[in-house]
Amino acid sequence: VNEQLIFALVGEGSNGKSVLLDVLDRVLGDLVYAVPDSVIQPGRGDAHPTELMGFKGARLAFASETKREGSWSVAQMKKLRSSEAITARLMGQDFVSFQPTHTLWLISNHRPNVGPGETAFWRSYREVHFPTIFRREGVELAPGELRADPGLTAHLIEHETPVVLRWLVEGWEAYRSEGLREPQAVMAASAEAQAEASPFSVFAREAFTLAPGESVPASAAFALWQAWKDQSATLTHLRPNVARDISVLATELGVEYVPNRGGASPALISGLALTPAGQDLARELADRGPYSRGPKISSAALEWLREHAGLRAVSSQQGGPVVGVTAPARGGFGVATVTSIQSGGPFAAG
Repeated sequence: VNEQLIFALVGEGSNGKSVLLDVLDRVLGDLVYAVPDSVIQPGRGDAHPTELMGFKGARLAFASETKREGSWSVAQMKKLRSSEAITARLMGQDFVSFQPTHTLWLISNHRPNVGPGETAFWRSYREVHFPTIFRREGVELAPGELRADPGLTAHLIEHETPVVLRWLVEGWEAYRSEGLREPQAVMAASAEAQAEASPFSVFAREAFTLAPGESVPASAAFALWQAWKDQSATLTHLRPNVARDISVLATELGVEYVPNRGGASPALISGLALTPAGQDLARELADRGPYSRGPKISSAALEWLREHAGLRAVSSQQGGPVVGVTAPARGGFGVATVTSIQSGGPFAAG
């Protein structure tokens, strides 16, 4: 409870998660609460108060979520892992409030599907990965798989309960004396889960890198996100889908969003620069021009994209429009494209 962390046991089926939970459920008895699946489903608002009564006095609360296409309700999980009092009631009875005593475990066959900007969730997320698959007798083993012991759960419950209980007590004593020592494997899996959590997270880490002193115009970042989504029809509906919401990129990557406070200064995302993949995407956008099909791009964003994609602009001899000659496309096999921007702009060569 003091750590306010969420522990996720993640791995494809037949890897030991159920064995662990069944044994702990028997050893701890009434101190375990199996949280209804509906509590962590998105779109429900607050959980029904009767569903929360099971947390009273529980030391271990676990919820199972196995729908690959489903999302986890981040708002619910934040509440359930906090140290704030829980208000609940039994069916037909008055409300009561109590302090949480539980550690929250999430059991899933896949990593969480969490929307952009949920850095508070990821700070509390700790993933315990279950990589090994156990197959029953008669099923051919793939490399790395092991043979399942169908009697393991029953054996542990019938013969090893005191040993398991002692193991739990020793773990508590170690925590009291040394604090929470987080294994490197857990931290690495947690970071990997965050990077893969949502298409927006993937985009953010593909297109941008941390760069103190640099900044990206919010309009350019939104144009890049729109172009990235254009790669697949299944992505077009994803948030953020309006330019003003691209500020979640700063939250996603732990940098600062500087809003437009009026005048000519655009909104910026400070502390970021384009990766090589981001430069490729910027080059594709710059090649399209402002009037092509696809995401609408402001002239200021287009100029920034041209400059930071490694494109060069050459001023005309007559003081007319500046002709920008783009760099070759990816791999160096593309044909140079000629586009036009206004003369005297910030990226015109002298």
